[in-house]
Amino acid sequence: MKQERSKIKSDILLRVRLLYVLFILAGLTVFARLVWVQLFSAEVAYNADRLASRIFTEETIPAQRGSILSRNGAPLATSIFRYQAAFDFASPGLDSLKTFREQSDSLAKLLSAFFKDKPASEYARRFREEHARRYRLVNGRDTSYLRSEGWLSRMMDRLRGEEYVTRKIYDTIRDHTPVNIFPREVDYAEWQTLRRYPMLNWNMGMVYRLVERDQRIYPQGELARRTIGLTGDKGNYGIEEAYREELAGRDGKALRQRIARGFYGRVAGAGHEDPVDGYDIVTTLDLDLQDVADKALRRQLEAQNAIWGTTIVMEVETGEILAMANLGRSGSSGGSYYERENYALGRSMEPGSTFKLATMLTLLDDAGMSPETTYDTHNGDPVTVGPARNIRDSHRGDHVIGFRRAVASSSNVYFAKAIWDRYGITGKKQEYSDFLHEKLHLGKTVGLERLGAALAQQSQRLLQEGRSRLDRAEETLLAAPADLLRGHDRRLAAASELLLSYSVERVLRRGFAVVRRGGEALRSAEGLSPGDRLDITLADGEVQAAVVACTKKKR
Repeated sequence: MKQERSKIKSDILLRVRLLYVLFILAGLTVFARLVWVQLFSAEVAYNADRLASRIFTEETIPAQRGSILSRNGAPLATSIFRYQAAFDFASPGLDSLKTFREQSDSLAKLLSAFFKDKPASEYARRFREEHARRYRLVNGRDTSYLRSEGWLSRMMDRLRGEEYVTRKIYDTIRDHTPVNIFPREVDYAEWQTLRRYPMLNWNMGMVYRLVERDQRIYPQGELARRTIGLTGDKGNYGIEEAYREELAGRDGKALRQRIARGFYGRVAGAGHEDPVDGYDIVTTLDLDLQDVADKALRRQLEAQNAIWGTTIVMEVETGEILAMANLGRSGSSGGSYYERENYALGRSMEPGSTFKLATMLTLLDDAGMSPETTYDTHNGDPVTVGPARNIRDSHRGDHVIGFRRAVASSSNVYFAKAIWDRYGITGKKQEYSDFLHEKLHLGKTVGLERLGAALAQQSQRLLQEGRSRLDRAEETLLAAPADLLRGHDRRLAAASELLLSYSVERVLRRGFAVVRRGGEALRSAEGLSPGDRLDITLADGEVQAAVVACTKKKR
């Protein structure tokens, strides 16, 4: 018996020792795995970075693009911020259904009155629908439960083979998907009003994400569009492209921590860098002159049925470009004109027939060509003159013509042959160029800047004189009504005095009296008889008297 007990004890100890060894091996394995992961594997760092990327993210804070202004400060291109509020209807602050209904109904009425796009009931209905979807169903699985509760009903269900019913159940999680509540994006002034509403003032336990977007606008429309330029998906050109870096500024950055799906909160003091807004560009364009140049160019293009045209207005004293209009026709003949290309800067044109004037002066003054010299223009057909091929005239009918006819018809062939005979064949090309530059001064300015300065001084003097005359006229006009009123006052006073002199009171004060008989004023003594009673009105009272006798006055 003792021997069997000792054997059982030995077996138990052996098993315990084996368990100890297994535990130690398992611990060593786990420890070795930890050492491997920590020291030799990138799995931990990878998982940490992955987790951090899901929790923390670096957000770019866009800088506001600078504005492009006219010379008087009117905006040609500017950027404005647009705002949209994205709600989290699964916020803990909205768990109370009573609080949600009160605040959402109030917000619905305010939004309806602000945007005036739909009634408050529509806003409230949408808010209730989004709030009802705040929980999302996940992980669906089947479950069985008894169809009936009572034992008799359960027995009948068992006999029919319908004791249990299978239904699918789901786990639920909060749905923090952002929901835009404004019917449109709002500007800064509108957002300052909206942010004071309930559920938008950050005090109701409501979480929302403010979506901010920088929008580029051009207040002047198509006016000077190719000069101002464009930025965006349609391509960059004009001032927008030339001063791209100065206008763009420098974006900022901020570290944000994930709060819920689609919602992030800024981490204070964690690598935050404020954006630096772009510089404003003040141009020399004058909007009034630009509008005038655009309309004048448009009228001429329509009148001539031209394909395109350009107009540049420059202040000759300073060289500043005050207006630059570039209009091209869309499509075939009859299409509308718009700023499709900057022809003033993007294209170079030969002088054309205007240079024939310089050629004419060179032939007459330098080469000594006689005005009677004739050349065959070949009826407008293309000809070769020296190294130049396919020179032709735009009209037909001329053959051998003289100088005068060549000038009148602007003949390309005539002037090409004349220049080639006197400067090309003879090897005097440099003399031709020297005459143009030294005698005609084609490579020099014509003094428009001095003329511009003189015109500016003259205009300033004329403006000053005009202002002086206007000031004197203003003083005269201001004084004239007062003089006229004083004259009228004098005439009215004289007329009033005259009228008053004929008044009854004035007459009575001078010693006269009014005599009445039976209430009728007497103008003559005729008809009176002794004993008639009379009423006499004096200046200071009335007297009753009787006629004693009547004596007629001799005329």
